Amino acid sequence: MKVLLFFSGKDSLSRSFYKGFVDNSFEVKIINFQEFHTDLRNTFYERSILIPKKFRKNIETDYLSSIQKKYLEIFYSEKPDLVFIYNDQMVAASTVKEIRITAKVAVYLADSPFFLQRREHILPMLLETDHVFAPDSFWIEQLKAIGLKNASFLLGGYQSEDEEKIIISEEDKKKYTSDLFYLGSTYNDSWGYKRALFLSKFVETDIKIYGPSNWKYWFTYFPELEAKMILGERISSATVKKMIGCCKFYPVDSNPGIINGLHVRIFDALASGLLPLVEYKKDLETAFPGFEIPVIRNYNDIPELVKKWVADDNKRITLVKNLKEYLKEFFNPEKVVSQLLDNIY
Repeated sequence: MKVLLFFSGKDSLSRSFYKGFVDNSFEVKIINFQEFHTDLRNTFYERSILIPKKFRKNIETDYLSSIQKKYLEIFYSEKPDLVFIYNDQMVAASTVKEIRITAKVAVYLADSPFFLQRREHILPMLLETDHVFAPDSFWIEQLKAIGLKNASFLLGGYQSEDEEKIIISEEDKKKYTSDLFYLGSTYNDSWGYKRALFLSKFVETDIKIYGPSNWKYWFTYFPELEAKMILGERISSATVKKMIGCCKFYPVDSNPGIINGLHVRIFDALASGLLPLVEYKKDLETAFPGFEIPVIRNYNDIPELVKKWVADDNKRITLVKNLKEYLKEFFNPEKVVSQLLDNIY
């Protein structure tokens, strides 16, 4: 059987699902819509958000239409049995309808479809699919409420390949060592404020926070963050692995679109050997029954939570080891994709 993955191919979820389908004896090909056009045209579309709606409508319609045409060309050329889509990947409902004449179509939502901006086509598209999977039980309830018949809770697979060992020099250790590590961008809106507030609660701990220069916007609100921030250009994956190898914990905040669900960075952190300090969500109890994961129920509790866990290296090391073994057994890519296929077929 053959599957087309409408994924970027550049993140841990792409790697995990790719491996899971291969392990289930599928022929797999990743299709990234951003490769359909030049970087210049993709950038022009992204920046057209600054143009008033009535003027940018033609730009959006033309961009979306050209993507549908290319998707269908590839589909008819490859003749897959299944098309599996990450979020929406700019797929329109009409394209799903045409694909479903001869193949199955399923979607994995990593973000709430009710919060994705500039995605007016996503809900109509989801309603046309054979099945929708999401790592948030509340999204499932919302989707069923609007009439979606087939929707299931599913966590993305744990990529043990992300555990690759790297060589860390003494110079690396001097440069990157800290108890806590955080890497991420921000936004100039309420989501950005929430993230800045979250990280501001770690300023009394041994943390290094890496990100782009747009973090400067929040220094007016949280001046204490500036001393903990290391701002610069995009960091290579090899360097990020070295940074992670010099640290112990990773704070995991949730964007406001996540209601009950789990952020994929929980899995990424564990694969890298870091213990995630997780903003509490209801689905944690379903995903990790019986484990004492350090959860953040109130941002004001963060300093004491960090103090407690930093003081007990053995407890942290043992918990990370046990969680990784649990994830390898129950959330390995082959098992996750097998579960996915059971629901679709």
